[in-house]
Amino acid sequence: MSHTLYDQMRASQNPFNVGFFRSIATSDELFSIMPFRAEGGSAWSYEREVSVGSFGFIAPGGTVSASNGTTERIEIQKREATSDFVIDNFVIDNPGNSGVDPVARQQLMKAKAAGRALAGNVINGGAVNAATVGPELSAAVTLAAASPFVSDRAEGGDISYTHATTTWSFRAPGDRDFGPEVVSASDNAALTLYGASPSKWIRISTTAASATEDAVARVTFSVSGNEFSGLGALISPAQTIAKSGAVLDFAMLDELNDKVKDRSGRQAYIVSSPMRRRINTLIRAAGLSDNNLVLGDGLSAPSFNGIPILVNDYITNDGTAGRESIYRVNLELDRGVWMGAMGSDPMTVEGDPRDAVVMGFRMREVGQVSNKSQSQYRLSWYGALALGSDLSAARLFDVKVAAS
Repeated sequence: MSHTLYDQMRASQNPFNVGFFRSIATSDELFSIMPFRAEGGSAWSYEREVSVGSFGFIAPGGTVSASNGTTERIEIQKREATSDFVIDNFVIDNPGNSGVDPVARQQLMKAKAAGRALAGNVINGGAVNAATVGPELSAAVTLAAASPFVSDRAEGGDISYTHATTTWSFRAPGDRDFGPEVVSASDNAALTLYGASPSKWIRISTTAASATEDAVARVTFSVSGNEFSGLGALISPAQTIAKSGAVLDFAMLDELNDKVKDRSGRQAYIVSSPMRRRINTLIRAAGLSDNNLVLGDGLSAPSFNGIPILVNDYITNDGTAGRESIYRVNLELDRGVWMGAMGSDPMTVEGDPRDAVVMGFRMREVGQVSNKSQSQYRLSWYGALALGSDLSAARLFDVKVAAS
C-alpha cells in the first residue's frame, strides 16, 4: 500500500497534519504525487527484473527451448535529513491576539523547507565524489560516473583490461564474474562497463597508451554528502539520450517517451520551468491542445500526448550554460519510481508527525536551550528513492530551451 503527500493531506482529520503535509506537497509538483511506502530498518531490499526469457515458434512436434527470466536483488540504504529551529520562550508564552501558534507556524515553515530540500534531492542527489583505481591501471583509467548500486558498496569492484584485443570489463561489488567485454575503438575512449546486471555500471575514460599489458585493478568509490541517490544517478546510461546542446523539439520528447517501456503506473515528464514554457510554446505553435491534467487538490499540469509535464525547479544546467535535462518517469510502486520512508505499515492518515514517524517525517521537541530562555525543536526525515526497473525512467540530457 502506498500514499502520496496529497493523500495524506486530504484524508487526515488532524488540522496540524493537513497544514504540515500541505506545506510539503505544495513545494514541488513531482514530490507531491510520488508514491510513498513504509520501509522499516536502516535499509531495505527488493527484486528488480533483469530479463524475461525468450518465447518463440517451433515446428509441430519440434524441440522446445527453455529460458528463465532473471531478477536481481537491490539494497537501498535509508538516509536521514534533519534540521532544528529555536523559539524564544517569551514568544511562545505571549503569542498575542493573532490566533497563530508561533511553534506551529515554525513547524509548518520547517516542513516547507524540508519539502524543497527533498524535492531537489530527488533530481540531484547522490554523485560519485571520488574513485580510486589500483596502480595496475591508474594511469590508464579515469572514472566519470557510477551507478549508485555500485558506488554505495564500500568494498568496491574490479576493472579488467586485455591488451591484445583492447577490451575492458567490470566486476561489480558482490558479483562473482566480470560483465561483458567492451572494445576500446581508439586510444582515448569513453566507455560504459556493466557488471553482471544492467543496474551495476561505471563510465570510464581510457588512455590506452598507458595500458601496455593485461591487468586487473581494484576500484573503490566514495559518494559526496549523505543524501540518497536521485534520478540523475539512478537512470542508467542505456536510458539516457544525449543531445549535445540541441534545441528541444517534439521528436526529442517522442524519443524520450519511447525509452520508458514500463507504463504500469502514473506517467510524467519532469522539467524546469523554462523548459515547460518551451514545450507549451511548441504545443500552441502546432495548433495542439494544451489541456491541463488534474493531479490533486489545487494541483494541475499541462500535458503532452496525455502525459503531465511537471516542474522541478532544482533541475540545473548540465555543465554548460543553457543546457538541461528532461526526465520521463513511471511513478509506480515496485516497478517504477517511488519513495521508501520510515513509518507505520500501512501508512495511516491518523498518524501525527509530532507523535510518530509519518511518511518518514518526525517532529520532536528537543527541550530547553542551555543557559537561554528558548525552546528547541527538530524535524527529521528518513528514507530514500527507489527505481524498480531501468525501463521505468529515462533522461534527455544536454538539451537547450532556445537557440543561442
